[in-house]
Amino acid sequence: MPDWAARVSRTKLIGPGLGQGAVLLGTHTCSAASTLISPLAGPGWVAAGDAAYAFEPLSSQGIAKALRSGCFAAYCALDSLNGKAETARARYEALVQGEFTHYRAALARHYGAETRWPEAEFWRRRLTPA
Repeated sequence: MPDWAARVSRTKLIGPGLGQGAVLLGTHTCSAASTLISPLAGPGWVAAGDAAYAFEPLSSQGIAKALRSGCFAAYCALDSLNGKAETARARYEALVQGEFTHYRAALARHYGAETRWPEAEFWRRRLTPA
């Protein structure tokens, strides 16, 4: 930990902004894997954005997909309030699952195009079908 704090304090952009007395608590890691919850909606609720699905940060799709799903979740909620809840939820689930399936296929093609490091753990995990 002290090594990490010392390294951060020596960076050009972040270090000067820390100032005297800054407390660096350390690091925390968590998975950035692509995920999709199921179900995506139920009686009285609908998941949107990262609550519905998350995209690998390197894909640069998270914000756009979160906003898109928010718009479609709003339509789902409105249709539900107008007495079409079952149809609205089914349509929303199909839309989000379809987008996620398309994303996963595109991601597999993208990672599959890289062949230089087949033994590296990073690439081995990405080239193994989920």
